[in-house]
Amino acid sequence: MRQLKQWIETRLRDHHQSDDDGKRSSDRNVVVEDLLSTIPKRPSSRPRALTVCDSAVAHRGSRFFTMLPPSIREEVYRSLFGHRTIHLDLRYDHADQMGARHANLGGGPHSTKDTSTPKRWRWWSCVCHRMQKELDDGQLVVLDFWLDRCRWAEQTYCQWSASPDRSDCFVWALGWLLSCRQAYSEGICILYSTNTFHLGEQHRDGPPPLFRNVESLLLPQRLASMRSLELIWNFDHFGRKSTDRETGKPVFETLLDILTSSLPNLRDVRIAVQTQNYYQPQESGEEAEESLLSTVISPMDQMVGHFGTQLRRHGHTTP
Repeated sequence: MRQLKQWIETRLRDHHQSDDDGKRSSDRNVVVEDLLSTIPKRPSSRPRALTVCDSAVAHRGSRFFTMLPPSIREEVYRSLFGHRTIHLDLRYDHADQMGARHANLGGGPHSTKDTSTPKRWRWWSCVCHRMQKELDDGQLVVLDFWLDRCRWAEQTYCQWSASPDRSDCFVWALGWLLSCRQAYSEGICILYSTNTFHLGEQHRDGPPPLFRNVESLLLPQRLASMRSLELIWNFDHFGRKSTDRETGKPVFETLLDILTSSLPNLRDVRIAVQTQNYYQPQESGEEAEESLLSTVISPMDQMVGHFGTQLRRHGHTTP
């Protein structure tokens, strides 16, 4: 009888725990949805069309536009703000605490925030300066992208090689793009098509808001210009949490749909899938492997198949 009593108590406790987990998950989903609804999105249409004036008239006094042919100007743009890895992030948080480290940050996930400022949606970007490591043969290679700590000014090499004022940590393209319509028209495509974008940083509760809402934040033609992406997605693909619409398999499928529908010209995509829910006592090793195969690997393979031979490099990992 004592064993039966213990078994009943255990079952009741597990049942109540499951109900509590479900309620917390539901409450969290409501909070996340309310917060995401406040993201500052781009207007549905431009107030006026962006047209390029007749260069012979508009840039009569500009030697850059009148003396240099388009091919040379393109090479200038590539040298100025192309062929880099660029971090692009949007999150609801306090302002960054400025300092002397990478991208003028203070350093560390907590010390970089100025808690005296109110929380709001804030854009952030920088040039990636993730640390290099030396292999046994002496070759230098960049750290794997899922180990990147640029957002927290950690494990970066710019403290030795960049300029003292950390100007090398930024692209500095905005001033040129806003200088005139011709500069914007010629430069914007180079910015989006020649750089690798590290879109959003790791979030504990699901994938970064930026990529989840990228279709309403960036113009379709900018998304179509993108050729190379690095993505880190956090979601639960094991156990009860795998069906959560904010942190489970449904949101992962949504993100893959965004890749295939909104970024048609990708050539290089690397995705790291992480989870806070690796260990599930009720699942055997074979069940966990099957869960990983059905919820992560197979959908990834379908995404790669969608792009076909245009993908020159692709990879996905579960670090």
